[in-house]
Amino acid sequence: MRKFASYLFNTPNSDINFKNIIFDGLTVTGSFNCGGLIGHDAILNSNQMKIEGCNSTKNGISVTGGHFDEYSKDSDKFRNGIGSLVGMTFHCRPYIDGGVIDGETGKVTASEIKVDRVTSFYQDDKGGVNCGGLIGYSGTGAEIKNIKLVGSNQNSVIGAPNALNAAGFIGFAQTRAKDMSSDNWLSQSIYLENCTLYNLSVQAKRSAAGLYGRSWNSEWSVKYIYINNCAVIGENGNYEIRAYGSGNDDVHDCVGGFISGCAGAHNSQVSSIQNSYIEGYAIEGHNVGGIIGRTTYKPAYLKNLYVKDCDIVINKNSGGREGGIVGYSNQNLSGYNLATYNGNL
Repeated sequence: MRKFASYLFNTPNSDINFKNIIFDGLTVTGSFNCGGLIGHDAILNSNQMKIEGCNSTKNGISVTGGHFDEYSKDSDKFRNGIGSLVGMTFHCRPYIDGGVIDGETGKVTASEIKVDRVTSFYQDDKGGVNCGGLIGYSGTGAEIKNIKLVGSNQNSVIGAPNALNAAGFIGFAQTRAKDMSSDNWLSQSIYLENCTLYNLSVQAKRSAAGLYGRSWNSEWSVKYIYINNCAVIGENGNYEIRAYGSGNDDVHDCVGGFISGCAGAHNSQVSSIQNSYIEGYAIEGHNVGGIIGRTTYKPAYLKNLYVKDCDIVINKNSGGREGGIVGYSNQNLSGYNLATYNGNL
């Protein structure tokens, strides 16, 4: 199939719901958008996309997709995606919750999903592929809670050296709301809570990140980024978050432990990252930061964060910037209780 695993067509007022699905050695391969549950969501009027309670056996998920449609108009060529759950969704905002509630204590624990690889066979330099551990591309932001993505082996990877953007959970996201009024912030946001990336490398050409890749194309950028109680952990191996770009594109070549790049045309946009950490990764690219690679037009509020045992490296001869917390910013940064330990900068 050209768009694989599935292509959901327009059915008015329909919902997209998946619940309590267990992945056991699922392998998905296609020539364009690919996902373990949804390859390409083309439903225009759905009320919701809910994915709840999904997990995997130790065999996990492997998804390999393609590249942009050569016949698309230029503005659509980066609107594509490869993800372990959702390849691309444009009209319907994903809500993904892996929370499992203990009947006696009421405690919520995260579901664990094993990932072998989420990648592309596309090795050309002409276009773009967005790879995400859960979602490759979303045109409506996303809300993700209580998920632990775990590499199934030491070579497990999200992205590829020629993937345009890649990240642990969401490769690339925009919003449909070109009017950036504050009436409906949720539909214009990225929300990540109690999420962990564990022993998975991330590779891309332009932007790479441990949690969320980037939001650019200023008029359509997401309005609010909220990250709380999240972790990016590499243990007992050589795990990396790396973008291979030379720095020729200073705006888009960026790498962050959590977010590669934040930008938009509206000063009301904000990022709030708190109670989270990254440890045990090599973070390498052009504009490189332990938490955020590059931020413009978007104030950031950072609280209770640390970067531990991470090497933060600028690509050779790229002339980029590096920082233990943020690589480059031309906006206000508000930080409280931030720390870096035992790393190389």
